[in-house]
Amino acid sequence: MKKGKIRKYCMRLMALALVGVLAVLLSMNKSEAAPSGKGVGNITDLQKAIAAGEENIYLTADITYGSKYIILQFNSGKNVTLDLNGHDIIMNNSPRRCYFNVSSGTTLTICDTSSTDGDEQGRIRHGGGFFGGGVRVDGEGTKLILESGGISECEATCGGAVAVLDGASFEMNGGYIELSRTYGQSKNNESAGNGNGVYVAEGTFTMNGGCIRGNNAGNTESHNGGAVWVGENAVFTMNGGKIGDRQILSSKYYGTQGGGNISQGNGGAIYVGGGECYLNSGEIDSNTANGKLGGGAVFIGEGSTFEIKSEVQLLANRANENGGAIYIDRPKSCVINGVTIDGGTSGANATRGGAIYVSSNTTQDITVKDVVMKRLTSADGGAVYSEGGKLNLSNVTMSNCSSSGNGGAMHLAGKAVVVVKNGTITDNDAIYGDINESNGLGGAICLKGESNCLLENTVVSNNKANNGGGIYVSKDTTLTVDGGSITDNEAVEDFYYAIVTAGGIWDAGNLTFAGAPVIKDNIQSNHNADKYPKSDVYLTYDNNAKDTVHINAGSELKEGAEIGILTEVGSSRDYINTDTIRITYNYKNKNWKTAPEKYFFSDDSSYYVQKNPNLYSNTAFYHEAFLMKEKHDHSNNYTYVDRVIPNCVSVGHNDYYECLECHRIFIDYEFAIETNDEERLLDKDPYNHKGPEVESDWTADTTALCMKGGIDKRNITCGACHEVIRTEYMDTLPAGHKWEDYSETYDDNGATKTKTGWKCKVCGLIVWGNNPECEHKNIEDRYGISSTCKLHGNKPYSICKDCGTYFKFGTKELMSKEEVNDIILPLAAHNYTAVTGPSTIKEATTCTEDSYYTYSKKCNICNFVESTRTEIIPAHHSWAVTPNTDDCIIMRFCRVCNLKEVIDYNHNLVEVPYVAPSCVLDGHEAYYECLKCGERFKENIDEDDEITEEEHNSLKITDEEFKSKYIIPATGHKPGEAVMENVIDPDCNTEGSYEEVIYCSVCDREISREEKVLDKVTISAAGDGQIWTLGDSGNLKFVFKRSYKDEDTFDEWFTGVVKVDDEELAASDFAAVKGSVDLKLNDSFLNTLEVGKHIVTVVFDDAESSAEFSVVEPEKEEPSEDKDDETTPSDDEQTSNEEDSTTDGKKIADDKTVDNTGDSTEKVTEDPGKDAVIEEKTEGNSTDKTDSTAKTGDETPVGIFIILAAVSVIAIAACIVLKIRKNRKSSMEDSENKESRS
Repeated sequence: MKKGKIRKYCMRLMALALVGVLAVLLSMNKSEAAPSGKGVGNITDLQKAIAAGEENIYLTADITYGSKYIILQFNSGKNVTLDLNGHDIIMNNSPRRCYFNVSSGTTLTICDTSSTDGDEQGRIRHGGGFFGGGVRVDGEGTKLILESGGISECEATCGGAVAVLDGASFEMNGGYIELSRTYGQSKNNESAGNGNGVYVAEGTFTMNGGCIRGNNAGNTESHNGGAVWVGENAVFTMNGGKIGDRQILSSKYYGTQGGGNISQGNGGAIYVGGGECYLNSGEIDSNTANGKLGGGAVFIGEGSTFEIKSEVQLLANRANENGGAIYIDRPKSCVINGVTIDGGTSGANATRGGAIYVSSNTTQDITVKDVVMKRLTSADGGAVYSEGGKLNLSNVTMSNCSSSGNGGAMHLAGKAVVVVKNGTITDNDAIYGDINESNGLGGAICLKGESNCLLENTVVSNNKANNGGGIYVSKDTTLTVDGGSITDNEAVEDFYYAIVTAGGIWDAGNLTFAGAPVIKDNIQSNHNADKYPKSDVYLTYDNNAKDTVHINAGSELKEGAEIGILTEVGSSRDYINTDTIRITYNYKNKNWKTAPEKYFFSDDSSYYVQKNPNLYSNTAFYHEAFLMKEKHDHSNNYTYVDRVIPNCVSVGHNDYYECLECHRIFIDYEFAIETNDEERLLDKDPYNHKGPEVESDWTADTTALCMKGGIDKRNITCGACHEVIRTEYMDTLPAGHKWEDYSETYDDNGATKTKTGWKCKVCGLIVWGNNPECEHKNIEDRYGISSTCKLHGNKPYSICKDCGTYFKFGTKELMSKEEVNDIILPLAAHNYTAVTGPSTIKEATTCTEDSYYTYSKKCNICNFVESTRTEIIPAHHSWAVTPNTDDCIIMRFCRVCNLKEVIDYNHNLVEVPYVAPSCVLDGHEAYYECLKCGERFKENIDEDDEITEEEHNSLKITDEEFKSKYIIPATGHKPGEAVMENVIDPDCNTEGSYEEVIYCSVCDREISREEKVLDKVTISAAGDGQIWTLGDSGNLKFVFKRSYKDEDTFDEWFTGVVKVDDEELAASDFAAVKGSVDLKLNDSFLNTLEVGKHIVTVVFDDAESSAEFSVVEPEKEEPSEDKDDETTPSDDEQTSNEEDSTTDGKKIADDKTVDNTGDSTEKVTEDPGKDAVIEEKTEGNSTDKTDSTAKTGDETPVGIFIILAAVSVIAIAACIVLKIRKNRKSSMEDSENKESRS
């Protein structure tokens, strides 16, 4: 190559280097202003800043490091702020010992002041440790504050992201903790794997904002607390923020997963293990507990203090076993106040207790007040499952809950005690699949075991089940109904009821009534509905019980109690076939003499309730009534009750005949057609007023004017219902002028003169008393006119037509202002001379017939007709609109005939976005859901638009349609690469073993685990047959390689003993590379050996391995003809020769070993005092070499970049020159060799 070309090539390289340097300088000039404090861009600078006690540190670049055991120690005792500034700290947690440690009273505040927000903010990522994979906060007075930014993808034995220990505190005001996890097994009664997000062993955690999401607590059932774990000496307070959400999260390390937290043990969001937990505000959404106990949102353990308030929402939480939202187990205290627990729409919330589960070990009182539980599903106890303790429910609503087994709203078992006061339990069901094939018990409540339930002023309605549409009461249980109502519940068995007691008098549950309960109108929905009457309290009768069933009356039954009774015989499912069944009730009733007849009735018209006259003793402890089958002639003892016309305050009824013996009512004398209240009673008539007429005060309807009268009115109301019957009117006199003195000036041939009079303040009329300006030459006399009922009359007067001055009639004598007021006369009274038509009365207005009541008279002057009724009242519906409450359907109903019509809808729709399916959870297409009623819709419905019922139903998504068209089935697990766990290493004498585990590559759950055997270790030796020439320099390299973990050959297993021909070598005679498989015999030793074959032996802990080599005399060299050839070979030639000698088996000289990190530097430390020499590798620090580009906040001087660029250009040029020389020399040697051969 010509020199010109070389120079041109070097110039181009220099130009490229200068362009690169200028680009770096320009980027530095254009960078944004750095935050205040110390800027760091690599791990070394960060460590130095922390060690120097810097109080404000910010990142200028992402920091990535993965060296073993790098723990950033914040222990200065100062208030330190770490500003992520839009960058990440990535710890590459392979040894699980890279994390932040905050101690010694230090306060560390983590924030991100960059312009990024949300998920784009800086993060502390992929840390790991035993306690706190991201940050460990340790010691009293030590505090961590998270303002913004995030802690992500960390893992630890306890506290995947943060651990709070020994009295420290953690305050979370913003930011996020996500995608972190725990690992490990519990040993020696020490817990591991708890608190995937935050682990609070001893200290406080206050959450004021931010989000903890997508964390997964461990992989075994002993790992508890998907988001937060609260220990015995810890306090967790939540004042805001969210724990779990429905966002799909993506992780470089853990794949894609949902935003809900998952515990493989208990407490999907929060596990309280004996500490204190106060939830004051925030959302706990979409969390899952997969353990044997449960608590999808919160697990409240033994000795814990727990309180939750009204501004908290528990949404769509789930547990594989118990307590979809809350699991309660022996707490110190537990108060659940005002919270909404919504199960969502995506499947079952738990196996037992969709909202709340109380364990059998619990003996404490649990308070639940003003709580709404809705849309919850479980196998038993759609909302609540209790096996122990006393659960006090006050003002609680349970609606739209479902159980595939027993207890659509509540299932009570064991020795549970539940008190429900002023509750509402509606629209629940215990149905699985087809209602006619389901075997569920208790559409609202199922009592089993020895449980006890008190319903006080509670409404139980519109619930469904196969048996016990309202409540199922089994053997050894007790139900007390004190007031309230149990109505409109539905069951599908041949006998259907609001309450069922299974068994006879000895086997049935105890049923007690008090107050004024209403238990009636419960229905059946199966094919036999037309064969059986309505049934309410259903008593399963037993022939062995001597025709007796028992009902307790716990206290005085009060006016208004209605308790329907029906029994069956044995298991025949047929009506009673005996003449009389005795119903016993205890003596606590003050009105015991009349209670049976007054408060109990039979649902079967073939039976009637009658007291037992033989048990009227005040000393009796119980009393009897008879449920008697008819055997008497009604006509022997009856009464006729005449028709009563309803009025404005009282209902009426049609006439009927009543049997005085059985009190059954008939509409005919033959007693053939029985009637009921619904058919017999007549609604109130709003136009048939009962009370006396009450007159109101007169008020002005038309205001009287100065010279014209007005009209006053008053209302005549009913003294009973206070409705207006009619309105009366009365004429009033003119008000008269309101005079005030008045004067004007005028010009009279240059002289100013004044005229005086009066002016009305109301109408502005002016009457002159002295008007010199007018000569009054045009005066008109006006005669008096009498008034009629239509027109006002007037008195005689005279008036000047020119100026309007009033004079007394026929004179020029001025009138006073009072005389002017009296000129207009009031209207005369009407002259009634005729009455139109007779008086007519019709009883009542209906929706189809008119009602009227008229009595009229007519004035023969003005033809005015006065009527005592304002008008005919036509037939019409009396519509009333349902109030616009939380009900989504706005209806109107007729007060008269009870006709109902839907007129509008009041949904509160929110868009539910598309959710992709995961391995185990179904996804769904996007749709709209009403926050109030839970209905789903295809499109949004504008609240201002009025739509018809047909349009509304066309937009609604039915459950079947949702399952078939909107639900996207779970994808199933995708196996990842197999990993080895629980490895027992083999050696040369013993086999090893390991477990081959395959995890899902998406959700990281275990798919399979198989135990496998590791063969015994063999040791191979390479380098056999090498030759060493005496006098050479360098070394002779052998490769000894273990068949398993060859990197441990000269590490864990090497004894330090090397022999040659059974003679142990000194430490200076050889070198063994730690972490590799190389053994080098040094030239100082090799040149002492005799010529011949030798055997080198390496002694390991479990075996020995040998290789053979030879030592030879050096060859005599021929003198060179060309002295130029004796020059030292180039570096490339020397390297080539060394490679050739190694290949030919004549010599091995290895002076360089490249480690796994890419560093090519090897330090050999020789210590003759030791048994062996182990070469230590210098581990490369990838963080310090990753980023050489100038970034925001770099403090590197610009001159360094220029010097580096110049040095690199010179080095490249030198390499090119050497390469050209080598090529040229090689070419010359080739030509000489050809000549010599020829």
